[in-house]
Amino acid sequence: MKKLIVVVLVMFVGSAWAEETRTQQLEREFAEEQAVLKKRQDAALKEQDREEAAQKRKCGKDFGAIRVGMTIARLQECSGAAYVTETVSKDGVIETYQTMFDMVDVKNGKVVSYTKRRY
Repeated sequence: MKKLIVVVLVMFVGSAWAEETRTQQLEREFAEEQAVLKKRQDAALKEQDREEAAQKRKCGKDFGAIRVGMTIARLQECSGAAYVTETVSKDGVIETYQTMFDMVDVKNGKVVSYTKRRY
């Protein structure tokens, strides 16, 4: 009877040890995966910063700004996406573009006025 108890006890201790080892292994794998994800995220952020710095150098004072007289191509290049929402034809074609925060009026390809969008 003592042998049976010892065997059962050894099996129980062995299975508990194996479970503990498995838990440690899973924790180690999770930590490694998190480290890889962190490296990828850091690399993506650095790349994004490099692209933004290059865009700032390219656009200069027009980066993120809207100025009367700038072309619509320059606006889209330096201030982000803009799309046509309406077109009015009176003494020439005036197109109204929307950017994320602004409404921009364009005549003959050049900005003539802009206002902040109201929500």
